[in-house]
Formats: sequence, structure tokens, C-alpha cells
Amino acid sequence: MTESNRGRTLGGQGYASDDMSLEKCEAECAGWPLWGVEFGRECYCGNAFTEGAEQVGDGECDKICAGDVTELCGAANRLMAYQRQ
Repeated sequence: MTESNRGRTLGGQGYASDDMSLEKCEAECAGWPLWGVEFGRECYCGNAFTEGAEQVGDGECDKICAGDVTELCGAANRLMAYQRQ
């Protein structure tokens, strides 16, 4: 997802960590229906996507997660978003 010109794609909660992984972000966003990673070390949570955010191809999310080199964690201004099951 791209960032919206109205703010973060997921505006509920956010934090950054030098040991970010998909699992860490998902756990930090417990209680939120949507969560995602960006720029290798950032995690965001929310209830809905901010208006103006657009879906892009997976190939645009090529930044390796800071805490797990086997995972991808978005890119600059590109959020890899997930919906809680």
C-alpha cells in the first residue's frame, strides 16, 4: 500500500524497532484488525486504511526486515499490510 497524502496508511498505532519482524509487528498490533510493516523496521496498526492509500504490487515492497533477514518488511512509503484472521 502507498502512504496516503492524508497521513499514514494505518493510523491507529505505530512504532519502530531494530529487531522488527512480521511476527513482532503482528504481536504488537494485537487487538487491531489491520497491521503492517514499512521500511524494514516500522510497524503500524489500524482499524481501516486511510483514504487515499493505494494498493501496489508486491514487488514494490523489497526492504528486508531488520529482525529477520528471511522476511520482507515493506519499503520507503510502502506498507506491507495484513488483515488479522
